[in-house]
Amino acid sequence: GTTGFSNVVNVGAPPAAEPVVLADLPENITFDRCIIRGTESTTNVLNALRFAGEYHALIDSRIYNINGRTSDGGNCIVIYDGGPHKIRNNYLSASGINIMFAGNGDADILPHDITIDKNHIIKDPAMEGSGWVMKNLHESKQSIRVLIEDNVFENGWTADQPCAAFYCKTGTG
Repeated sequence: GTTGFSNVVNVGAPPAAEPVVLADLPENITFDRCIIRGTESTTNVLNALRFAGEYHALIDSRIYNINGRTSDGGNCIVIYDGGPHKIRNNYLSASGINIMFAGNGDADILPHDITIDKNHIIKDPAMEGSGWVMKNLHESKQSIRVLIEDNVFENGWTADQPCAAFYCKTGTG
């Protein structure tokens, strides 16, 4: 069977049932020159890196072999609340969503002031038809003031949803 865990690194994101209070969340956390790696076999990862809070960054790092067999699994970076956030000069490979801004429905603490630049964001071609959940390269359900520039978005195919390089949704519902 499939084994695994939900979040490899969880920075400040409370359980879904708990209310989010921005002042209670961690701030000023940077991951610089880090490697977060899943396995090629049966490990089921929900999120490699999950951020909630203010002033977070992922710089000059590699996140890869992040795979999931559940509908919301296999995500590289998930940002729920706060900002600013910086994602710069990384290699990000996942079967699920490579970068996602989820928000929590509270308009006062949407993910905001986000810079995504100089990254290689990829779906590994070996994953096509592998049984891993395959989703978008970038998805934003709720976010404001996002700058995306000088990135490479590579590969994508229709599997668990029509794959897009970018999927953006507005509103809180």
